[in-house]
Amino acid sequence: MTQRDFLPENAVLKGRYEVKKSIYTTQVERNYECYDREQKKTYWLKEFYPVNYCGRGQDGQTVIVHGNSNRSVFERSRDAFAAEYRQLAACRKTPEIPKAELLFSENNTIYAVLEKPDGKRLSEYIKSAGGRLSYREGTEIIRKILEALSHIRKKSTYLPQITKDGIVMSQKPKKEVVFVGFSQEEDDVLYQVGSLWYDMLTGLRPQTSVVRPPSELGIELPEMAEQLILRCLGQKESRPALEEILSFLSQEKKVRIVLPKRQIALAVAALIFVIAAWKSLLPKEKEALHPEADSVWAETADVESGAALSAVSTETVSVQALEEDTVSGEPPEEDIVSKGALEEDTVSGAALEEDTVSGQALEKDIVSGQVSEKDTE
Repeated sequence: MTQRDFLPENAVLKGRYEVKKSIYTTQVERNYECYDREQKKTYWLKEFYPVNYCGRGQDGQTVIVHGNSNRSVFERSRDAFAAEYRQLAACRKTPEIPKAELLFSENNTIYAVLEKPDGKRLSEYIKSAGGRLSYREGTEIIRKILEALSHIRKKSTYLPQITKDGIVMSQKPKKEVVFVGFSQEEDDVLYQVGSLWYDMLTGLRPQTSVVRPPSELGIELPEMAEQLILRCLGQKESRPALEEILSFLSQEKKVRIVLPKRQIALAVAALIFVIAAWKSLLPKEKEALHPEADSVWAETADVESGAALSAVSTETVSVQALEEDTVSGEPPEEDIVSKGALEEDTVSGAALEEDTVSGQALEKDIVSGQVSEKDTE
């Protein structure tokens, strides 16, 4: 594609629209940013230019059809292009379609002047995000595209072109999609939906011969979403209806996630490691049968401060003395530090006794006839 395929910069059409720069192209049109000298405003300018049937004249602006055999095709397509934008002009209240301001003939072709959307093209948006989007963000854009499609096809026989350059992400009043290109075949639109969805998630354009499922490329997505993408990219008879995709997207939080095979293997390995580590922390059988082998340290939570208290001293009292104190109604002598809580643990059938001092629990360990009394600070 040579520079002469485009209108030169600063070219003026209809005596008022000055071409500023080329934006993007399709097989049938060229798109420019232009400045309206009368309205003092920037617009988008669409030029009918089917690249396979025409070229530029010596002046760099006039469109010349290649051969008489292509003239009838060129003229029919040009009339369809004009009808398309006349119909879009009737959809002025549809927020997903930029307002068509003017349609006029010049340079042996026709031009449509559209209101410039406030935002950036989807291709620029994806590029700024690193070349691809998360499943959640990409799918949200697809949902908005499909909802807009369902509205537009009720008012127009022409459907938007679902491409990264044919969609603008408008920022006002919130992030919405605005279409700047249109076509007629719904099957083509469905393929474009699948292609764009695949591209946004993987950063790759799907190959027409063999399309690798996104999950095989390391992308996490619901299994049903992956099936819908692949069906959109498949044969026409297998492509889903717009309503089927929208129905899924409204319930997609309930579907199962397909994990990449590598992540499944890593998850299984991690689970095995955790189980092994947990088992290693369990007490051995012999230790469980002989609790007297180790000192027993009790740790309790302070109800008011939530701080963990450490046991700092232990006193030994005979069982007989403890019983005498219990009969006389006098509690055993004890030291309470910082309102610490002590618990009682009965071993070898000894009775657990609780004495509350200043709202805290007294804990005693009785092991082989001895009472281990812990003061916790």
